[in-house]
Amino acid sequence: HSEGGLLKEGQTVGHHRLGAFFASVPSDLKFTAAQRLEKVHASLNEMQQTPLVMLSRVGARVLSLLPVSWATGFLQTAQPNAAFMVTNARGPSRRIHFGGREVEVSQGFVALPPGVPIGVSISTYAGNLNISVTAEPWAVPDAEKFLSWILDEYKFLYTESPVALQPV
Repeated sequence: HSEGGLLKEGQTVGHHRLGAFFASVPSDLKFTAAQRLEKVHASLNEMQQTPLVMLSRVGARVLSLLPVSWATGFLQTAQPNAAFMVTNARGPSRRIHFGGREVEVSQGFVALPPGVPIGVSISTYAGNLNISVTAEPWAVPDAEKFLSWILDEYKFLYTESPVALQPV
């Protein structure tokens, strides 16, 4: 979300507010998981302070007006050899109801952009963390193993966290 993921009261999300950008993020395994997270956060935060986010938002609007083949061709040409795409969504902490029935699970996924072989969706809903991987088979031949690496990183972050996490 181009405004930092926070919506004002009554504000809706739409394609005109979404934007993505390519970023090179640090990934040095000699640091702890918490230190890696801090470095990635600082890197992305710095990137979000540039006009790039606004340009991306305007670009998304323009591309949505073009024929699909043109937009796809542009995206394939424009992306700088990106290795993966990550998206996140924070859902409500309590279960919601839809049509009078309780929603048990909410699961996101990534529709891979042209030329990007790996997509990871991280979402929360009703106190549960959900992670899904969408990938080209040549990029992630073993999705379960790939997902286990993501879960290992979360476990490292959890054990290194200076904040005691309380169950909801």
